[in-house]
Amino acid sequence: MDLKEHGVLTENLLKALGTDGNTELIQTHISTIILSGELVYKLKKPVDFGFLDYSTLDKRHKYCLEEVRINKGYAPKLYLGVVPITGTIEDPCIDGNGQVLDYAVKMHRFEQRDQLDNIVEQEGLDIDIMDKIAALVARSHEGSAPVDAASDYGEPQRVLAPMMENLDLLQSIADEHGLELEPASFTAWTHEQFERLKPLLQQRKEKGFVRECHGDMHLHNMALHEGEMILFDAIEFNPYLNHIDVISDLSFLLMDLEYRGLTRHSRKLLNHYLELTGDYEAVALLEFYKTYRALVRAKVAALRLASEPDERKTVLNEVSRYIDLAQSYTEKKELFPADPRQKER
Repeated sequence: MDLKEHGVLTENLLKALGTDGNTELIQTHISTIILSGELVYKLKKPVDFGFLDYSTLDKRHKYCLEEVRINKGYAPKLYLGVVPITGTIEDPCIDGNGQVLDYAVKMHRFEQRDQLDNIVEQEGLDIDIMDKIAALVARSHEGSAPVDAASDYGEPQRVLAPMMENLDLLQSIADEHGLELEPASFTAWTHEQFERLKPLLQQRKEKGFVRECHGDMHLHNMALHEGEMILFDAIEFNPYLNHIDVISDLSFLLMDLEYRGLTRHSRKLLNHYLELTGDYEAVALLEFYKTYRALVRAKVAALRLASEPDERKTVLNEVSRYIDLAQSYTEKKELFPADPRQKER
């Protein structure tokens, strides 16, 4: 199945499910999400970006199963399972008999207004809720076992690899669409910081701070559901992107708050997280990881240029804001030594 066939399939699914008048379609660069009544069906698009590969039916099935496995740990009431899409592209059926066309993650539906990014936009986010979020994140990290010491998860070169891949892809997108970006300056800075921080990165792995984390923790993937703060939509498509240092996981959320102008919220969240975990040495890694996370979001935004040409101005503004934020992180002075065995200056 290619993207065109995927589009026809999902449009016909939408028609088949839309008889109750309570059906909606949401598109991202990697997923098609159908909201239908009290349920959600999330299909993976047949794309291959290198860091993510949903190009075959078997891979989409595998990653649907993995998405449910991982996310049931964060939101067990939300994730219901994986269902096949059967029939024909012109007349598809969810969870029917016959040839399997594709697979979908089946979920309970919740109100979009309950997502934290929408709460920020609509009414603002009470700063006191940061303590609740910090406790949720701390529990999720402490509840996940450290990775096998014999694995290469969290090894310094494995930390660097996705950063370089992200910058390479961002440069490729910039070249393709004629964007005036300069990822090369971030490449040099990242290499410089990596060499400085390498001893600490290795120590973090040895001390057990590398765990199976959410991997995509920002306000769009958090919600107040039935009065409970939940995380959802954790990364499932690449184990090297979610078997990471816990401070890399938190850095994504801190960066997202700062991108939205909620710097005080970010500081309060960080302070309470550190109080709960005692992981103060991780502060030395914050700018390194927040820069990476801002550049990841710049890349994700830039990927939309191909599918949303009419939104080019809006997308470019978003990319530019993330680039500016990343640049601001690289210009901050070092507050803590890279090696915790050194004395503070």
